[in-house]
Amino acid sequence: MVTRQFDVFKNGKDKSRYPFVLLVQHDLLSSLSVRVVVPLTPQRGFGDRPVARLNPVFEIDGVSHVMLTQLLGAVAAGSLGRRVANLSAKRAEIIGALDIVFSGV
Repeated sequence: MVTRQFDVFKNGKDKSRYPFVLLVQHDLLSSLSVRVVVPLTPQRGFGDRPVARLNPVFEIDGVSHVMLTQLLGAVAAGSLGRRVANLSAKRAEIIGALDIVFSGV
């Protein structure tokens, strides 16, 4: 399966809590057997207010979802579900959230 950075996939594991995952790994690393992803959770079930830069909110299938950047992780490439969207247009917000995790800025 061809994947692109910022593709959104149906989650193959904890679908009720995290129905989607956002691929943040750069396309240059597509030959690896794993993909670095961030789970997305519906905003209505998030509880606390999202931290603006750490947890941007994106609309997927007409529902607002919070990017849980602090739960960044790797999954087997073959475990990704069906691609449902691409958030390339939100690149600055996504990279900004990753910058908070890795550099605190």
